[in-house]
Amino acid sequence: MNCQSAGQLRLTLTDHNLLGQDFACLTPSVVGIVDHHVDQTDPLHATLSQERDIVVPLGSATTLVAERYLGFTPLPSLGAAEFDPSSLLDAAVGNLIIGTILIDTANLDPKMGRTEPRDVRAVETIVNSLKAGGDQFGLNTLEERTELFQYLQDIKFDLSRLTSAELLRKDYKVWQAVPGGQRYGISSVTMSLAEWTEKDKDLAETLANYMNEQKLAILVIMTSHTGGENKTFRREAAVIAAPGFEPLLTHTIVAITQPLTLKAMEYPSALHPTQRDIRFFTQTDVKLSRKQFQPAIHTAIQGFTATSSSTRL
Repeated sequence: MNCQSAGQLRLTLTDHNLLGQDFACLTPSVVGIVDHHVDQTDPLHATLSQERDIVVPLGSATTLVAERYLGFTPLPSLGAAEFDPSSLLDAAVGNLIIGTILIDTANLDPKMGRTEPRDVRAVETIVNSLKAGGDQFGLNTLEERTELFQYLQDIKFDLSRLTSAELLRKDYKVWQAVPGGQRYGISSVTMSLAEWTEKDKDLAETLANYMNEQKLAILVIMTSHTGGENKTFRREAAVIAAPGFEPLLTHTIVAITQPLTLKAMEYPSALHPTQRDIRFFTQTDVKLSRKQFQPAIHTAIQGFTATSSSTRL
């Protein structure tokens, strides 16, 4: 059932390709997808013929947006007079696009494994376009782009003003592995688990409350931070089960440990929420982000659900 009564809403999804359960009633309004995650498209999406651009792998979904501004990808027909999208690419828009791509791709650093040639082409083409137009703020040099990246990184990792609940919500997504099934969520937090527990002595209670509020069977927390004298980039993960879902957690951990390069780690018992089963891991391959975690977890939960259903039969 469509929850927008006038029937005139048109949605294009970007940086994801499947509406969450809370917005499922808007599915008939989806007319396009511009994304770089594993395709989990709902077959009920109504008129995807207008625009469906799911590119995997790709460092940043913003690269696909940039390609529309640059004319690399034609815009869908909107029933209006055709126009040159590059006319909208001024310094403000260009720098917003560049900054987002730099953050998503770790400054286009190939060693981080998050950059594809299309990401590089988008940034370089926008820079050249702004430079040709006489713009003096187009991040013309590598040094200027690196300075912007570091500035944005510093802001991204400054979490001093946020509460634990706000950290969980800041970069959070939720899914269902099967229609009508249990919900699982993934929060990305740019802080080490050690720093977080030091900052919030009541973190266990916050995690339990958050899972209850979000009605989650499983909560995954992915942390990222730099540490040590060499400022090495590191990732950790905590996987938590709501009461009654411990078997689902065990199945999921077994399924994802090897493909996601997880190594079990011990942690202070103070972080173990009451009536919550929680596991902690370091991530050996730091190149793997939520784009890789989510499909693996999704498949694991689907497998557990299918096995449980067969057993009941």
